[in-house]
Amino acid sequence: MSDDVNESLNVQFRPDPVKSPWSATPAAGPTGKIVGAYTKNDHLTEYYDRVVPTNFASSTDDLLMRSLIINYALEGKTDGAPNQHFYLTKNGIQSISREIVGTHFGWTGAKRDDYV
Repeated sequence: MSDDVNESLNVQFRPDPVKSPWSATPAAGPTGKIVGAYTKNDHLTEYYDRVVPTNFASSTDDLLMRSLIINYALEGKTDGAPNQHFYLTKNGIQSISREIVGTHFGWTGAKRDDYV
């Protein structure tokens, strides 16, 4: 066989990611402090139990912070374990705002949502 014939065959042994994307190396996922963070509903599993930091744990401490941590915050992870670093997302802040406006102003529905 001549070299011209071998070059015209253009045999490839590795999959072409354009023709078969399922065989391509997966793209890197999102990264950040709250990617995969624990939510308040994760306490329903046997693998996660949210622990409020000791400086907000008793009823004489800052009740607002304790409520935010228990009800709205996401807890970060370090090596797959909770790390007691709590974060509020935009959705969490909007939920807090709706609750406060409803509780203190007595507004509900569209009036509350328009204000927030």
